[in-house]
Amino acid sequence: MSLISCPYRIEIESDIEASLETMRRRLTSEPNVTLTLHVAASTAEDSGHYKVRVVNDCGEVESGCYVLVEFEVPRFTVPLTDQPVSHGKPVQLMCTATGIPRPRITWYVAGKPVTGDAVVTWPSDDVRGTVMTSLTVQSVGAAEAGRSYSCQAANAVGEATTSARLLLKGCTSW
Repeated sequence: MSLISCPYRIEIESDIEASLETMRRRLTSEPNVTLTLHVAASTAEDSGHYKVRVVNDCGEVESGCYVLVEFEVPRFTVPLTDQPVSHGKPVQLMCTATGIPRPRITWYVAGKPVTGDAVVTWPSDDVRGTVMTSLTVQSVGAAEAGRSYSCQAANAVGEATTSARLLLKGCTSW
């Protein structure tokens, strides 16, 4: 078996103003497979027409596409609501957010970030769309019922917050 090698040149064209030679953009290729332009942390300025041309002594081939980078400020499609709960019982706070790119979720109790107790789920193949999240309080007492519980959804273009309180059954005020 013998391999025949033919050197080639790759040319990339774009109608965007920014140079393709930035730290956020890199070109990778696998022989006889795929040529990929990676754009990290894309912004609206990365939208535009892209064309790739591969040229060698045998000829050339060209392909192009229009790339539209869309953004959506996060918003809660299912916000938190105040939850009535019995003393000593667990309660699960749940909400759903959406945004493009997919929002990062942070839970807060009394204004301080929660670590390790929140569950965040989303479709693994989707960089946009729904983010479902929940926070479980294992045993609710007077201290937990008097606090504000908040969920923040944030992405590159903005953030949204929803809040709720735990209402201890049998208590009329805090």
